[in-house]
Amino acid sequence: MNYEFILSKETNFFYWIQAICEWSIYGPEMNSYRHYRQSAGELSEIQTASLKKIASILLSSDKPRLILAELYKGMLESKDAKQISDNAASLRDIFENLWQNIAPDLLYIKNKLEEVDFRQYTNRLTQIATFLDVERDEGNNIPVYILQNTLESPSVGHQIENTDFILLHPEMRANVKDLNTTIGTLLHETIHIMEFKSDLAHKLSKDSYNEVIKKIHKPAPDGMTWKMVYSEVITYCFINNVTGGYLRPEVFSKPRFKLENMVDSFNRLEIKKPSDIIAWIALNIQDEVGALLEEGGMFNISIANEISHLILRYF
Repeated sequence: MNYEFILSKETNFFYWIQAICEWSIYGPEMNSYRHYRQSAGELSEIQTASLKKIASILLSSDKPRLILAELYKGMLESKDAKQISDNAASLRDIFENLWQNIAPDLLYIKNKLEEVDFRQYTNRLTQIATFLDVERDEGNNIPVYILQNTLESPSVGHQIENTDFILLHPEMRANVKDLNTTIGTLLHETIHIMEFKSDLAHKLSKDSYNEVIKKIHKPAPDGMTWKMVYSEVITYCFINNVTGGYLRPEVFSKPRFKLENMVDSFNRLEIKKPSDIIAWIALNIQDEVGALLEEGGMFNISIANEISHLILRYF
């Protein structure tokens, strides 16, 4: 398994643009989005109008993230992507000043990640591919675009469905713990690439959702769909930055958390964010999933139903 780490000014620019135009709120990045908007400072009428137009284009599309994917990769094919690029031009001067401040730190982290031997995770990812009943494409490098992050924010990643790249916001504090957290995020998004391709996981999750959740009209958490929740639970089982997941020993050099040892910690959370609940549900099924992983088993309806009933209990 190989990654191509890319530090692109254009990718960072358009990610910043979509954040400050306020077209959508992505829960794990609320603090970062707030920071981006504050960093923009006072805008002119032209710049404000441009951001409103960009938000309108994204909100009127049924696949806004694929439009953004064109911008992130610098391959503008659609009319919408070209219009966003044109409207964003008025904000380039503001971003230029920001870029001069963040680029050196991002370059440092890029160089550190390029020193990591990711081949150590190949066997585990192959097991996960078997579990999800998908083929792994080991012949091509996975492009990873390194994006700005705040000092206070954890590592966050994105894998846009039907694309071949990862967006990675690394921890900005340069020490081993933070690099491991960034590696965990990167592996999490790599597993999403496989999970998005898994007809098995999608079918069984949908079947279970229709049987257990849909009939009671339970709304999904803000900013998410139930399809996203199932996807995250499956991926959290293997690696996450809350409980570590089944790969915690390999990535964080620490033993796996045991469910019974985490009950009090979970119950003490006064406000349980969706990511906390997803991590807790994943921890509930982690041992079962891990056993299947070790024996070469696959995702099955029993696991899908466990996820559904845990969703009803905790969301």
